[in-house]
Amino acid sequence: RFLEQQLPFIGTNYMIGAEKSVAIGRIDLRYNIFGKHYITAMVNYLHTADAIDKFFSDDESDAGYWGSALKYSVNSVFGPISLDVHLSDFRSGVGFFFNFGYLF
Repeated sequence: RFLEQQLPFIGTNYMIGAEKSVAIGRIDLRYNIFGKHYITAMVNYLHTADAIDKFFSDDESDAGYWGSALKYSVNSVFGPISLDVHLSDFRSGVGFFFNFGYLF
């Protein structure tokens, strides 16, 4: 969104640096509660290594992180309004993200 090589990762509120080799897998499950109200459960995993040959090794210096979130959304006249509560083993504590309108 802000940089050419930026990748989304649920569980942090800010940009983080990664090594040269990165892979992210993510699954979102969205359910329509009723009318214009939705709830979404998200989970993702990030794996990073400083070189592609170390990416698939069992080396302890390679990093992997989990992140998850639960999001409530409602479609309004002004666009979607959403709030998510998320956490990750990359950082301690619970985070929140509020969004009003469309992201461009």
